Amino acid sequence: MTEPNTRRRASAPPADAEPPRPPSGMALLRHVSFLLLWLALVQSALGDQLYRVGLSWYSTNVLGGVMDTALIGVALAVPMAVLGLAGGVIVDRVDRFRLLVSADLVRLVVTTLLAVALAAQTVGITGLVVGTIVLSIPAVVFMPAVQTVLPELAGGDFKRLVRMDSLIIGSFNVVTVVGATLSGALLAVVPVGWLLGADAVTFAVSAVLILLVARTVRTTVGPRTQAGPAKKARSLSGAFSDAVEGLRYIWRDKVLRPQFLVYPVLDGAQYSIIFLLPAFLAERGDPSTLLYGVAVAAMGAGRVIGLLLISHTFLMERRGIVLAANFIVQGLAVLMIVAVPAPWIAPLAMALVGIPAGAATIGVASFVQTTVPKEVRGRVMAGVMSLSSSLTPVGVIVLGALAGATSSAAALGAVAAVFVVGGAYIAAQKAIRALR
Repeated sequence: MTEPNTRRRASAPPADAEPPRPPSGMALLRHVSFLLLWLALVQSALGDQLYRVGLSWYSTNVLGGVMDTALIGVALAVPMAVLGLAGGVIVDRVDRFRLLVSADLVRLVVTTLLAVALAAQTVGITGLVVGTIVLSIPAVVFMPAVQTVLPELAGGDFKRLVRMDSLIIGSFNVVTVVGATLSGALLAVVPVGWLLGADAVTFAVSAVLILLVARTVRTTVGPRTQAGPAKKARSLSGAFSDAVEGLRYIWRDKVLRPQFLVYPVLDGAQYSIIFLLPAFLAERGDPSTLLYGVAVAAMGAGRVIGLLLISHTFLMERRGIVLAANFIVQGLAVLMIVAVPAPWIAPLAMALVGIPAGAATIGVASFVQTTVPKEVRGRVMAGVMSLSSSLTPVGVIVLGALAGATSSAAALGAVAAVFVVGGAYIAAQKAIRALR
């Protein structure tokens, strides 16, 4: 079967031909392989929300306070920040389906052990941090592998790929809305260990569905399309050279380089918001788990709106506008949380944070998927993720310490300032503004 060209968009149709309409979400879900992959990712994402919201609440309200919550945030971020580049090398070298299934099975075991420990009340903050780090290591290869195979499922069609990206990431954010709200409500009536047990079940289901995806793809389009070409084992120095190749590609690219000079700081600040929010709401006199869950869910709802905007409007062909405005808009939204002393403002502002963030996610992902050669795409995608998350542990620690020394409002104000300054730098880059 002819290998699709993922580096270029398809050639333009004749002038008198009506351009084909990009497939709708329902049409994409009639693609069996994509449907199975989508189901695996979405139900697993629901479990992730149960885990994240459950542990954030538990560490704040049971173990001690904002610094314990910050430690959980650090534990979630450290593996991608430290191991992301190595993960990209693995994605480009091995069978991606085996990688995805193995990642799910590891997370199944770890989450089950944490659920049992919490149910028996035999684990403290140290055990939760260690368990969370181990649980987060498989994610280093999971999403880069998924993002790397999507262009093959899209058949080289740019608009189809954008819709696939939007449907997956949009579904994640719908699940964030449902999962965060559900988690906040469930925590009022069930122990947190039950939430982790449910998360473990989702990993088992995901592993089965991905095995079915692998079987379906290899039956219909051959065994090598999705898994990637077989590669001989190489030395440690060779693996290091492969990782550096991905970084070198990012550095040479006029669109990626300026963003990822500032993204580590910006993403470190953004990542801290959900860990600062419980303490901020408590300072304002609203420590309700439901309000916190709704605020986190509102950010997910905003991301869905942003995804729909870029995948169904002129913004699909004007991605530079999205990337230029992204963090400036987010900074102004965070300022709203700090400046307006009303409980309802937190969900509204979090939605406004989510809209540009969701649109920009598709802008960056589709740029990498359609311009980077397949042979290095896994390393570049992992490099993007790794660079973005490289300072998230530091951001959580620094802003958590600032919140402890002053107030959570002051820490959120610092987040807003970082967003506006970094966003202005990105918006000043001509290559980014000109991106179509």
